[in-house]
Amino acid sequence: MNLNPIGKIIDNAWLEIPNHFPYVTLDAYVIMPNHLHGILQIKSGGVRLSSPLHTAPIRMSPQPIKRQPLGMIVGSFKSAVTKHVHQAGFLTQQPIWQRNYFEHVIRDDKDYERIIEYIKVNPLNRDLDNENLEKLSPV
Repeated sequence: MNLNPIGKIIDNAWLEIPNHFPYVTLDAYVIMPNHLHGILQIKSGGVRLSSPLHTAPIRMSPQPIKRQPLGMIVGSFKSAVTKHVHQAGFLTQQPIWQRNYFEHVIRDDKDYERIIEYIKVNPLNRDLDNENLEKLSPV
C-alpha cells in the first residue's frame, strides 16, 4: 500500500506504541484505505526495559511495569492518530475511527500463521471489501 498523509500519520503512531507501552511488541500489520490490521504482542509482567536499538537492557525497573489493558492501548493509539490528523488539517471535526475494534487472541502457531497470511494478502483483496472507499466513490 502506498500511504497517503493520513496513512503516514497512522503508521507513525503505530510504530510509537512500544515507546508508550514498553511491554508491547509490534508484529505484522497493514494499513488499508479504510482500516488497519495488526498484531500486538503483550508481554506478561517483567521488569526489564530495553531499547529497540540495543540488545542489552538500558535500565532495570525495581517494580514490575503496570500493564494497561488492550482497550487502553488501542484507545491511546486511536486518540493519538485523531489528534495528529486533525492538527494536520485533515478530516477536522470528523470521526476517524469506528467506535470499537475487533480483537482476537492468538492461541497457537497455526492460528498465528493464518493471521499473518491474512494480513499479507489483505491488500490484494481490497476490491472485495464492501466498505472500500474507492468502490463507494461516485467517480
